Amino acid sequence: MLAESYYKAKKIIKVLGLSYNKIDACTNNCVLFWKEDVALDACKWCHAYRWKNEKNSGEEIRRLNGKKEPQKYCDIFH
Repeated sequence: MLAESYYKAKKIIKVLGLSYNKIDACTNNCVLFWKEDVALDACKWCHAYRWKNEKNSGEEIRRLNGKKEPQKYCDIFH
């Protein structure tokens, strides 16, 4: 059985006792910002900027917890 949506698939995985980590990714799918690359602000291959910016002001968007919002991320299940 396939889940109807990504959200429902994540809920099923949680019920099964599995967990996942969100890992920031390059917008061009060049690299995951993980392990030795976790501190980078841009992709080391294509130089795409890692963080979302406000369209009008150009300031980095921050989450409620104060962390910067990545442009793209990948869920790694384990």
